[in-house]
Amino acid sequence: VLGLAVPVLETSRRLEAGVAALGEPVGSLVVAASQTIAELLLPGWLLTHRAAAQDASVRLIAGNSADVTDLVRSGAADVGFTETPAAPIGLSSLVVDEDELVVVVAPHHPWASASAITSDELAETPLLLREEGSGTRATVEAWLDDAGLTLAPPAAVLETTGIIR
Repeated sequence: VLGLAVPVLETSRRLEAGVAALGEPVGSLVVAASQTIAELLLPGWLLTHRAAAQDASVRLIAGNSADVTDLVRSGAADVGFTETPAAPIGLSSLVVDEDELVVVVAPHHPWASASAITSDELAETPLLLREEGSGTRATVEAWLDDAGLTLAPPAAVLETTGIIR
């Protein structure tokens, strides 16, 4: 568990520094974040921020990466955090951290004992995926597209981070 906590805390510190770079608190801040960031990273940051700037209020809106981009673009959110393979067009962006996307299978699945799988195998296999507009799904699709492949229709689509549990 400690191995998982250290990167989360480091990312939380980077997120805090990024928001602090936006300037002094002006009373309220609306933060939009993709589901994974909103559920796993921002709660700790928000608690830290609250202790440091008790007079400022922060409102968090969670959605998929496409939703977050739309909220920032429309002005409904002051800042957004997504996990997309490319920066949103027309918005300023800054990479605050990098993550690794891995394939996880049940112990009895043929890939469980494999040392590697090919991009063809990944593309041809119906996967449990996030919804359209999710940065996680966009990352998989972009990676396969770069290899000249198209993702098979998903086995199921989940719109929450329950897929990572």
